[in-house]
Amino acid sequence: KTMPKPLIDFIKFHELGHYFYKGEGNESEKKCDLFAGAVMLSIGYNPSQIAWAQKSSLSEHKEARERKQHVYSHIQNAF
Repeated sequence: KTMPKPLIDFIKFHELGHYFYKGEGNESEKKCDLFAGAVMLSIGYNPSQIAWAQKSSLSEHKEARERKQHVYSHIQNAF
């Protein structure tokens, strides 16, 4: 309840994405991140809110940085 709504929604939609995108590793995680971003766009979030939510939910490990860049490159061109 204390986390900002975009962060809660990103995590919630990312986890829902695992229902559709099964598998292991970073590729599955990237697909779930994109799914979360697409759902958030469809309900009215803007790309900067999505990028912020994803960045806030991930660490700074190499795989996490790759995921952040992957989503950002797709979301920034959404409009």
